[in-house]
Amino acid sequence: MATALGELNCTYEQYCEMTWAEFQLRLFSYKRVNKEKWEMLRLLMYNNTVAPHRDPKRIPKSINSFMQLGSSKKISDAQLNAIKKAQEQYHERKIKS
Repeated sequence: MATALGELNCTYEQYCEMTWAEFQLRLFSYKRVNKEKWEMLRLLMYNNTVAPHRDPKRIPKSINSFMQLGSSKKISDAQLNAIKKAQEQYHERKIKS
């Protein structure tokens, strides 16, 4: 609820009428826009760091080594198997209903 009312700028009525799919779409859009803002800020900061008056030994080799956005964490095989098993159980229960 806090995410919908705060970050997504929804009114309480919109929040109450929103389906889970609508919430997920709005959240995805919010994260995408937020990431774009961070990418613009990172580019600006990197360009200031690579300025010609700086010591060349202290300049980062690439923009990603300067500031990495997002996480590079990957899920393990055990986690992936647990997710698949939970999905199968959900689909079996859905079919029985």
